[in-house]
Amino acid sequence: MEFLLHIAPLLNAVAAITLALITWKYVVLTKALLKSNQALVESEINPQVIISIHARDGRLIISMQNVGRSQAINVHAHIEPNLDERLFHPQISTDTVTKMLMQDHVAPTQRIETVIGYMRDILSQRDLPDIRRKYNVAISYSSLERTFKKQESYDIDLSGALIPKKARSETIEFKLDKINKSLLSINDAIRTTKTDQAL
Repeated sequence: MEFLLHIAPLLNAVAAITLALITWKYVVLTKALLKSNQALVESEINPQVIISIHARDGRLIISMQNVGRSQAINVHAHIEPNLDERLFHPQISTDTVTKMLMQDHVAPTQRIETVIGYMRDILSQRDLPDIRRKYNVAISYSSLERTFKKQESYDIDLSGALIPKKARSETIEFKLDKINKSLLSINDAIRTTKTDQAL
């Protein structure tokens, strides 16, 4: 009994430290949950403008779309470095793209598109491998109420759009074949392990 009296303060100290650590962890998790919920609420009520460049129906298209739930105003986007001139059809200028990337307002679900060039012209170029494929998009906009302002930057890659369909399907077949071989080797390793364990 006397032994318990001597270690009781030590047990109280360990219990207090443990309780403090658990409380601290709870505070950290609660803070992360609140931050996550705030981001979710903002994404539900604020505009979200996305710039993309893709191939569709034989055309290379740049598009701006507001995937958010409110109107975006004063949308200003810039692509760096400037898009390679070889991507453009002779009748389409870089000014066309620049004007398209500057919008006074973009409504929810609105998509604004501009044809840059035609895939048959782009893919027939001898210097196709030299065409720059990676670009950075810098964009800024705000909500109609001006309570929300966003500036962001992200990369876009045109590699998928600039690979001819035949080459693209061969690349996909190659990747699938590689994945299949990896799965077979994993399956063999599992069988070997099970056989070794059985012995």
